[in-house]
Order: sequence, then structure tokens, then C-alpha cells
Amino acid sequence: MAGEGAGAGRRGLAGLVLALGVVALAGCAVGAKAGEPVLPAGFAAHDMPRVDANAYVYVNAGEPARVPLGAFGATDLVAGAGVVSIEVVVDDPDRDFAARAELVDEATARIVAEAALSVASADAARWVQADGPVVAFGHSEGPWGDTIREAWAAGSRVTIEERYPDVWEAIRLLPEDAPGRSVAVGFARNAPDLLDATLEAIGFSLPGLASALALIRADVIVFGVYAADPSRLPEQLNREALRGSGIGVLGVAQAGYPGFVVGFLFDQFAERANLEETEVGGTTALYRVVDGDVHLMVKAYGSSIYLAAAPTRAEVEALVLAVVRSQEARS
Repeated sequence: MAGEGAGAGRRGLAGLVLALGVVALAGCAVGAKAGEPVLPAGFAAHDMPRVDANAYVYVNAGEPARVPLGAFGATDLVAGAGVVSIEVVVDDPDRDFAARAELVDEATARIVAEAALSVASADAARWVQADGPVVAFGHSEGPWGDTIREAWAAGSRVTIEERYPDVWEAIRLLPEDAPGRSVAVGFARNAPDLLDATLEAIGFSLPGLASALALIRADVIVFGVYAADPSRLPEQLNREALRGSGIGVLGVAQAGYPGFVVGFLFDQFAERANLEETEVGGTTALYRVVDGDVHLMVKAYGSSIYLAAAPTRAEVEALVLAVVRSQEARS
């Protein structure tokens, strides 16, 4: 009798383990569906430089954009520059970062290079390179700066899919259609560690968001930027520039847990990020307003967490509804 009871207990335990395994596998499968998202002009053929990067951004408005020279560090110069594309690579936001801008012509590139050099001369860690219509500039106190300069000079590039496969899969979760034109796409690795420092550098503060992402082990965030008027990009990416700009940002974070675990943790996620549940076009999402001028909304699909930010509630809702339409179409 005791043996039979023990056997029954083992069978019951085995059944419970099997059931939990099925649930876990199902939870892993529940997430946002990948597709063919709308991306900035030229991005499909534009590989990233062959260098370690904790963050990367590619900007291309699809037409030359008037970017004030303050964007290149010369805050006393107000003339605009015709920018075709910009590529930003960051290894450490405090020490090792660089940008490469393709201008409309060599004459414009010389103006931009002079603006960048006027700032670089005051800091030994800053550098500037100019080659035809292309100007590269950055800040590095170590060998990383040499590596990025050499990669750009030699045209040494690699696809994001090859370099960071998890990043590429997350990019494919962005929607096929979104409000405005797709003008930028990028990613951040080690996102919880980078988020607060990066936001602080551009004048934002989202208390609790980094902690919430750390809770669900979301180490990678990809993002797309969409603009109603892509012909003019803001001089700086900060709260003042985004007011009335028609620019929206849509991020996707992949949790390090399966979907069913994220579901258990989602109340804590919302609490840490100071988010409250709301309704958007017949679906539920999490929402908060930051300092009265940044509207943040979060929509979860299992282990895939979408984060939308825009200057108004109507604009942030439009981003979330673009995700909903995309996911429904991919069913």
C-alpha cells in the first residue's frame, strides 16, 4: 500500500512537471509575430560597421533633411545642413561613441566638418574625419575609437542579422505601417543599464522604467522613429524639440522569460514604471504622462513588450494601434 501510494505520488508529480512544461513551452511561443516592418530609406542595404556596439541608430528621412549645425556640436551656428543619412554607434554613452553623416555634397560636408572641429579642438578625446561628402566624428578615450574609425575608412561592415541575431529578430517585430514616415531605426543592448544614462543625457526622466525592464530581463530594445514632417529633423533629441514635432518613437523589448512568466510579473512591471491600465481602440494598454509633455504607452504580447512615446495622447495611441493592426494582420 505504501509503495502504491509512493508510485501514485511520483506519477502525480511527473504529471504536474509535464503540465508545467507544456505551459512553459506554450508561454515561450506566445509573443509578437515577426514580419516585414517599414524601415528608413536605405536601411535594408545598410550594414552596421564591424565593431562592438551597445547602441546603434540609423537615420534617413528619405530626402535631404535640414539639420541645424548645432546637431554636430556647433551650438553657435544656426545655418542648416542638408543631411542624407546619419549613423550613430555607441559602446559607452559616457566615453566611446561616434557618428557618421552623409551630406548632400562636399561643400556642405566641409561646413559640417569645420563645425565639428571647432568643438573637437577643446577636447583631446574628440576626433573628426572628413572624406568627400561624409563626415565622421566622435569621442573615445581608448582603442574603440581607433576600431570604429578604421571600420568606416575601410568600409568594413556586417549585417545586424549576423552580428546580433536577437536584435534583428526584434526589429522584425516593428509594424508594417505607422503614423508618419519611418526616419530612424536602432537598438540598445544592456538596455536597463543604458536607459537612465541615455535619457538623462537628452533631458528625459522616466523613473522606474529601467527597473521594470530589468524585472522582466529585457536586455535588448529596438526602436523605430516616425515623423510627420521628415524634411526637418530637430537640432537635438530632447523634450523641447519633440513638442509639436509630430515625432513618435516605438520600441520593442524582448523579455528574458517566457510569456506566461511575464504575465505573472506584469503587475509589478506596471507598478515599477508607474503605469496604469487604459483602453485604446478596443484593446488594453498601460499608460502614463511624464512631466506633462511625454505620453508613454505599453502594450504586451506575451514576452514581447511594445513601448510607444509621443508628444500627445492621440499620437501615442496611433502608434499602439499600428502595432495592434500589424499583429492582427500577421495572425
